[in-house]
Amino acid sequence: MILRDFDGLYYLNYFDIINYIVGPNYGILTYFKSLREVIINLQEKAKVNMQIKSKYLWLKEKYNDLLKKYKRKYCNEKTRNELYDYLIKIEPIETIL
Repeated sequence: MILRDFDGLYYLNYFDIINYIVGPNYGILTYFKSLREVIINLQEKAKVNMQIKSKYLWLKEKYNDLLKKYKRKYCNEKTRNELYDYLIKIEPIETIL
């Protein structure tokens, strides 16, 4: 899905189409963990490179928005599973720059 962002630029929205990429409830946990690790690993580079910093901040916000969305959707007792256990304890990524 291609969307227009707040700055007027278009981007491939691979955040909200996670169910289409990995299937519902299959691979979502791995996707969240991997994406989080990539974004956190960008923090050091973002401190010294403004282009990376702007992309890092954008990615962090998109990830945190997705995390909130999935917490609302999956964090209830009826759907308690490994994804629930991960989402319930994980916090949004903080900016450390």
